[in-house]
Amino acid sequence: MESSKYVLDFGRCNLSDESLSICLSRLPKVTSLNLSYNSITILPACIKECYHLRELHVGNCEQLRLIEEMPPNLEIFFAENCISLTSLSVSKVLNQVFCELDSQTRMIFSPGNEVPKWFHHYNDGNLIEFWVRKEFPALDLCVVIAGWEDGYMEFFEDYLCLRVNDKWTPIPLHVRYDIYDLQMDHMLLFRLGRKVVEDELQGLLLPDQWNRVEVSVEEGTAKSIGIYVYEQENTMHNILFSRPSSLKRTCRDLYNSNSDLVLGCHPLIKKLFPFRGVKNNDTDEWPSLRPPWQEPPLPNVNDGDSNSMALASTGDTINDQDGASMQTSSKKQPSSIAVPIAEENHEEVGLSDNQETFSPPNLETKEVTVNTSMDFEAINKMIQEDPMSAIERLLNGKVSVSSTISGQPEIQIPYFESLQKELKSLLTKFDFSSLISDDFHRSNICFYIEGLEKFESLQPAHRAFIQNFRNFFLNAASNYNKLNEVTNKRIQLKVEREVVSKKLQEARAKDEQMTALISSASLRVKEIVSSNEEIEAQLLKLKHEKEVFELAIIECGKQKEKLRTDCLSWAHQSRDLVVELTKTKKIAQFLEGQVETDKTNFQKLVASIPF
Repeated sequence: MESSKYVLDFGRCNLSDESLSICLSRLPKVTSLNLSYNSITILPACIKECYHLRELHVGNCEQLRLIEEMPPNLEIFFAENCISLTSLSVSKVLNQVFCELDSQTRMIFSPGNEVPKWFHHYNDGNLIEFWVRKEFPALDLCVVIAGWEDGYMEFFEDYLCLRVNDKWTPIPLHVRYDIYDLQMDHMLLFRLGRKVVEDELQGLLLPDQWNRVEVSVEEGTAKSIGIYVYEQENTMHNILFSRPSSLKRTCRDLYNSNSDLVLGCHPLIKKLFPFRGVKNNDTDEWPSLRPPWQEPPLPNVNDGDSNSMALASTGDTINDQDGASMQTSSKKQPSSIAVPIAEENHEEVGLSDNQETFSPPNLETKEVTVNTSMDFEAINKMIQEDPMSAIERLLNGKVSVSSTISGQPEIQIPYFESLQKELKSLLTKFDFSSLISDDFHRSNICFYIEGLEKFESLQPAHRAFIQNFRNFFLNAASNYNKLNEVTNKRIQLKVEREVVSKKLQEARAKDEQMTALISSASLRVKEIVSSNEEIEAQLLKLKHEKEVFELAIIECGKQKEKLRTDCLSWAHQSRDLVVELTKTKKIAQFLEGQVETDKTNFQKLVASIPF
């Protein structure tokens, strides 16, 4: 193809990623390019050098998954049945095609199953209506089209229609395109500028009155349809999305009251709206577009109240024997409470001056003595709900037997005797593997040890045993966790080894195939050379066939060299995996021996229990 041509059709040419990059670098002046039905996977970055490209078709390129760059002046983009195309790539196309507000025809047809969230108004079905006055606005239309099989659809002059005050007129698309068999839902985005329809609207708009406008597509093709209005070219109070006789919901009302409207999505939003702030990453909300004098008042809450409320919300509770509860975390009671408005308003206000403040009654702090049954059940409940969290809190000292007791309790001897009995029963009832692998047993052991260590009158021999057992148990638990990690890593390495082995097998098969193709092509070249001397009449045909096979040899040689490089890489990976697997086996054997030693030491410790 000559680079001076402006319209190029590479459809069904079996283009590869490499050949596409070469072609694009030599076609800077092309204005319309068709790449449909090719096996390309990436639209390369060099396409941005095609400054004159206005129309691009990549339909039915089912392996196309990534668009690195887009032509700077692209206006029309069709990507039907590009089932592998990522949503990020679709967004990149949208940002490029709709980045400027002008009167040019702009259109995108790509996979998508919903109207973008930044559109102002949408409706299910093939029709949407709104009301305008004085002048017709500049719009973007989005039509979600359901997928189908064994079907046919045309994009032509009558596909989109306008109905203004019960008078129909077609929307000029300036594009004719046929589509067969959509494999999934798609969306059609179309720029409907004021200049595009000004000729068709002559005499249809009534001055100084609300005009009912309907936008529709062919019946049976659309799932939903939406519109986006450009505020830069319109007075927003001249647009309604509901009947003028009802509550007037203008486009400006949407900006000022609808907190669900994500204003930062549209490509032109930064140009159209000068924000008075930046997006709050913590709340994922954008600043309001209200003028400063319409901003809601801030909550009237003083520091003391907020602190009191925070303490009240996080305070620990202790239940006495009668089931009553009392707060122990905060001694200062709040003097007033801020009342939040309903969540749909997304605002908070303080109490007005004439409202009574609520002061909860003062609670007397009780001196609570240890109740073995009560505290034990509370800790057990915590262990049952979240064993791992209970282990962390017990070992870190965040929770202990006396952490929820106000004052200095009088420790009762029977309580610690019961802890000794429970610990001994647990150690003798279950074997080492059950104790070390079960989170519930591990947390119980930590709780018993924590309680016994707080008993000041514990006999020295018993205290020494408890300390030794604690160190042993923590070390054994650590070894058990490391063994689990090593085992999981060994399994993962085996899986990776199988994957690499499979890739090597595929590479060998493909290498044999390429070798056979090269051999066959070489033989054919020799036959052509020998036949060239005998058959002068077929000289031109044989020369052409010779060039084709020589190109095939070069291409196969490149692919074979690439496969050889990949094989070398996979071979190095296999070597590293084998070395890593050998190291892992040695570590596992060592840790297994350590666990067996721990079992023996555990039995000895159990046998040496002095109580």
